[in-house]
Amino acid sequence: MAGESTTREGLIEALHDIGCDAMAVDNESAHPGTADVNWCTSVFAPGTAQQMVGEFRPGAVTYEGWIECKRITAWPKRADTIVRLDHFTQKQKSWITRRCRYSSRVHVLLHVGRGERLLFDGAWAASHLGTLTVEEMYRCAISVWNGLGRDELARALLRLSP
Repeated sequence: MAGESTTREGLIEALHDIGCDAMAVDNESAHPGTADVNWCTSVFAPGTAQQMVGEFRPGAVTYEGWIECKRITAWPKRADTIVRLDHFTQKQKSWITRRCRYSSRVHVLLHVGRGERLLFDGAWAASHLGTLTVEEMYRCAISVWNGLGRDELARALLRLSP
């Protein structure tokens, strides 16, 4: 199975498809723990994902955020097993927590197996991911979908209604 870099590349492509300017962030040249993807977009009429316009136009509202990508090959077989994310480092959690204190829009995208994705609020994820069962993770995710659904991604990132 491909790793987090493949998840990141697919995410950037999906963000471009929904009208975002998105880029991968190289942690070797950035601050240690910096999230994997930075994105921004403008929404002409906030409230629906279909109103995303990409570049700023008069009357549009601009959004910017960060996404930390995580990937696991499969869910644990037992329902009561804690889902460990050993590669979610303390530096990453600290960076996310610090950014969220400044009202930055930060999310963690967990890619499971061949296509399932769960999106979490960054501040919440920094405190809780790695301590929950699968069922608890489903309950706490902002959004859950299979594949990389563009509309779901847009609504979840901007917290827009369907």
